[in-house]
Amino acid sequence: MCNDTKECPLGRLISREWDAMLGRGGITEEAGEEEVLGLLISHHFTWDSVKILEMAATALEDANYHRECECVLGLLREAKQTRRRKK
Repeated sequence: MCNDTKECPLGRLISREWDAMLGRGGITEEAGEEEVLGLLISHHFTWDSVKILEMAATALEDANYHRECECVLGLLREAKQTRRRKK
């Protein structure tokens, strides 16, 4: 893990994509790393709520935010149920 965001591969990706998104008008100058990364993740997972929630739960668990992780897991269960009902 890097402590300096600009030196990490993910940090460099976020910085590069921030510039590109700003140029396309996809974000404003006030957008933070969190917004850019969120957009990258949603596009990567093709707006699949189950995959996005699974990723978020993993990140929260890794950061020892267990209570918040449980909340996201509850949303994940609901998203999976909704998906099953649509089939």
